[in-house]
Amino acid sequence: MKRYIVLIALIFFFIPSALASSPLKGELVIFHAGSLSIPFRDISNAFMKAHPGLNVIRESTGSRTAARKICDLGRKCDIMASADPTVID
Repeated sequence: MKRYIVLIALIFFFIPSALASSPLKGELVIFHAGSLSIPFRDISNAFMKAHPGLNVIRESTGSRTAARKICDLGRKCDIMASADPTVID
């Protein structure tokens, strides 16, 4: 439960800066751990409803796989959320 609170707090920390600029358009790509699927689904649906010009693309995998997409495969994302803190090191 603590990790969800921290995760949601971090996301909402960055939202005000995004809202200060022009209307959001384009895509927001999120790589996240499978255990975070429900919170990210709810948050992304609410965010897309508030910003109709923005499409949120969520990719749910294991934490290590999400990190490998970035480090080994060179894939780009806007947010990477891991359920395993050792992956971030």
